Amino acid sequence: MQQDRLLDAEHEFRRSLKLQPNASKVLLDLATLLANQGRYNETKTLLRDAISNDDKNISLRMNLGSLYEKLDLMDSAIYYFKGVTILDSTYRWSYRSLANIYSESEQYGQALQFYSKFLNIDSTSIEGYYRRATTYMALKKSENAIADWTRLVQLQPNEAEHYRNRGLTYFQLSNFDEAIVDFSRALELRPDQPYTHINLGYGLYLIGKPKKALLSIEEGLKIVPNYSLGYYFEALAYLDLRKRKKACQSLKKAIELGLRDDDIDTIIFAKCL
Repeated sequence: MQQDRLLDAEHEFRRSLKLQPNASKVLLDLATLLANQGRYNETKTLLRDAISNDDKNISLRMNLGSLYEKLDLMDSAIYYFKGVTILDSTYRWSYRSLANIYSESEQYGQALQFYSKFLNIDSTSIEGYYRRATTYMALKKSENAIADWTRLVQLQPNEAEHYRNRGLTYFQLSNFDEAIVDFSRALELRPDQPYTHINLGYGLYLIGKPKKALLSIEEGLKIVPNYSLGYYFEALAYLDLRKRKKACQSLKKAIELGLRDDDIDTIIFAKCL
């Protein structure tokens, strides 16, 4: 029954194209139908032939580029997406597609270039700022990433993920006070984030507040009781409170759960030998 409907739809699209060979919407509908059935070679041929008759049609080029991307033929995908940027330098989706391809292949410099062009056109794109921020992180440009996380906070002030991500980036910059503020806000919005509880606790430990650190770490470990790093942070906080026995118990638990020796501070390791 389903196959019959697909055949009927294909027949109808092809009949329409005989009457109007350059009807781009019908071409795209037929291409989508064929691609959804895994008939990729037919889809490529259809789109390439259509482009040869209408080489300035952006929708046809974007669809063929997307098909090549799906087939992991990235050089061909890039060729068609870049062709769109030449035809229309304000068409933002071509820049996003190029940026995503370069990001997937870890060519972060190229990805950054195209995410920035995308955002110059669409300055409110949540996805755009998120992807550019992660690209900055990959390039070890944490200050730039902070700016994009902050833009996301402005666009979506009630989204916990943005505060968490900015907090993690502040952590990388050793700006623990700002990280704590962001982790705390993230937990106000979504208290069910165990790793944010634990990161908040570690931040509190690093600024000399081990009692508060323990409360937060233990809250996280209630949700993820097999997280080795959480027990290690707990051990550090106990050690600051001069509770050696509890510190060593937590360290033992962390090691049992897979914490590696080279992740352990030599001081606490020595105290628990």
